[in-house]
Amino acid sequence: MKLHFTSGYHSKADRQTERANQTLEQYLWMYCTYQQDNWDVLLPLIEFAYNNAPNTSTGVSPFFTNKGYHLNITVHLEYHLASQKAHNYVSNLNDIHQFLCDEIKAAQEAYKTMADN
Repeated sequence: MKLHFTSGYHSKADRQTERANQTLEQYLWMYCTYQQDNWDVLLPLIEFAYNNAPNTSTGVSPFFTNKGYHLNITVHLEYHLASQKAHNYVSNLNDIHQFLCDEIKAAQEAYKTMADN
């Protein structure tokens, strides 16, 4: 483990923060509208998805790391949702969750390929 000193104005020096920002940017890029006027609505969904997605190096989610248990995020769409806003929230959450699952699988395959060579 190496110690890296950084200044508050040079984010490139802080690799962990830079990687988290890169992930956040990727999520926003995938789900923002062309006008980029819905990013503020997406932030809670992105935060939820990020905190519940397993990290590729540790295999556990940030939420599990902090709390010691996994959230039950099972959504049953067969139940009648009270509002269209709730339905949209669930739909967006499912889309983000599926995207994250696909990204995790792709990252695991890439790591496996590099390790096998």
